[in-house]
Amino acid sequence: MIEQKTYQDEESDDLLDVIKKKYQNAYRCVEKIGQFIDRKYEYQLSKEELLYLTIHIERVINRTQG
Repeated sequence: MIEQKTYQDEESDDLLDVIKKKYQNAYRCVEKIGQFIDRKYEYQLSKEELLYLTIHIERVINRTQG
């Protein structure tokens, strides 16, 4: 993020779509995190970063509820 470098993988687009539908609450949280990072650091999260964060936030949500 500091170096403004991102990794792009076209295959993750389909996976991100599936994850967005399956984990809607976690993805909404990630969208807010992305907006914050964009405002504060002028950096837009890549689709891969959105995917990674969504999965891990969903895991945290499940741990706190279970």
